Amino acid sequence: MQSIISVKQSVIYLSIIMCLVLGTKELTIMWIIFLVVTGNVRRISRKKPYLYWIRMTGYFIVETIPLFLRTGLKNIFSLYDGGIIWVILAFSIGGMIWIHDYNINKIYYTKSSIATLSEKKRYEIFVFLYGIIGAIIFEEVFFRGYMCCMYENNIIGVVTSSLMFVMSHYCLPWSNTFRKKDFFRQFCIGVINGLLLIYSGSIIPCIIVHLSCNLNVIITELLRYVRYYISPEKYNEYILNDDISIDF
Repeated sequence: MQSIISVKQSVIYLSIIMCLVLGTKELTIMWIIFLVVTGNVRRISRKKPYLYWIRMTGYFIVETIPLFLRTGLKNIFSLYDGGIIWVILAFSIGGMIWIHDYNINKIYYTKSSIATLSEKKRYEIFVFLYGIIGAIIFEEVFFRGYMCCMYENNIIGVVTSSLMFVMSHYCLPWSNTFRKKDFFRQFCIGVINGLLLIYSGSIIPCIIVHLSCNLNVIITELLRYVRYYISPEKYNEYILNDDISIDF
């Protein structure tokens, strides 16, 4: 029987080749470790808090390595002269992204949608939020602070790191939930954040923009917590009164 390589496998091999051709041995090793870890970390159970914490940490732990290899990289967390202007610009860009996402997903913020959110344990909500925020910060460290700045030519750095940013999401276990426009959006965000880092010298504006892209997910988890652990009676009564049974 003829063996056919899947599209995801092809992308994984291509990403390794890109690291070898356009990057360094150091980057290639880190990238292979990243692929192995993120491809297997989902095997860890989330039934116990500490196991779920390990599992969520696994999705971004490799991306923290550059902070230990390049001690000077920690300087990107500082704001320099005129940095506040870039922060304001980042908030403006992030605000437009969030408003766009909100207009598409605002139905999920209605009382009926909040009432029908599936229940999660407290620790699952908090660990999930920890994973989201950790990924936001350290993806920026890895793809912008480390990868984007390893090239003398800024354009090559921005484009290459943006492509690798998209590939990293495509290689994730749940990438089948992404659509083509999601990958295009990830590439555009990569370019925007690459330029923000180059011109501001700080990763803080990049984190702000990246956070805005995931803000709806964060808000949904906070609303889930409110629904089940702060005002459960309010939403249970709403379900009974309106006979809602749909689970988003």
